[in-house]
Amino acid sequence: MYMEPNSENLVLLSAIIPIAGFPNGLKQIKKWTTETNLKNLEIILVLDSESISVIDEVNSIATSLLDKTSVTLLNSSARNPGGTRNMGLSQAKGKWITFWDCDDIPNPEKFLEMVYQAQGKGADVALGAFSVRTGSNLRVYQNKYGDRQEILHSIAFNPGLWRFAFKKELAKIAKFPELNMAEDQLYLAKVLQSSKKISISSEIVYEYWIYPSGQLTKNRNALHTLSTALIHFEKTYKENKCRAILIVIIRLTITSIIYNNWAIKALSLVRLIKILVSDVRVIPFAIRSAAFIWKSK
Repeated sequence: MYMEPNSENLVLLSAIIPIAGFPNGLKQIKKWTTETNLKNLEIILVLDSESISVIDEVNSIATSLLDKTSVTLLNSSARNPGGTRNMGLSQAKGKWITFWDCDDIPNPEKFLEMVYQAQGKGADVALGAFSVRTGSNLRVYQNKYGDRQEILHSIAFNPGLWRFAFKKELAKIAKFPELNMAEDQLYLAKVLQSSKKISISSEIVYEYWIYPSGQLTKNRNALHTLSTALIHFEKTYKENKCRAILIVIIRLTITSIIYNNWAIKALSLVRLIKILVSDVRVIPFAIRSAAFIWKSK
């Protein structure tokens, strides 16, 4: 474990980053940590890999960051993003907490500005804009301003856990389910239901990268966990009838229809039809979700 002396009193934001040996992950971390100012940021690297080469390189990265910021290196045996994030969450010391993926490009300076603004507004959640890079193509997604319900609908349609920061007290009220898919959305649903005020920034704080060979939708074991996630969401929806959660259920169901095997496709299609019949007002969201997921395929 590496930690800058007396950093507990200095850190505004803790960034928890699971590392499971993605081919582009370490390259991306080296890039953004070299090019940006990391002051007031605690970086928590949670290593979840048995690869000797990955372990050695992550140790090297952690050591190189000691002169720039507070950095903690943890070793996990969870073998899923939910478990690794929980380990990082238990150790985070920042006043605010965020969860980044190792193979993307966050903008720490913009992120910290967003957190400062949210703190000044008395918010407990900060939400930034983001961009998505697929090869040479870059698409920007701006935030939609509106009342809380509109914000929740927008988040449900395109959650992106990595563009959020949460006050530590709020972030730690829930844990991630130990799943390989949709664990971030289940965590978001729990935390946002307990939040008091969401501060929205128009600044692009994160660049999400799509790697066709590395998407979890290509992993059959990960797809299997969709059923578990849907059960959790359906139970939550029955308890409070929040339409934002229903939209998440629709999006996960459409993901299952597009990517799963034919037997599960059929069951998922039946589920989707029942949902749309029960509440026709969500049909536009279903159409938008299907188009978005298919385009990202």
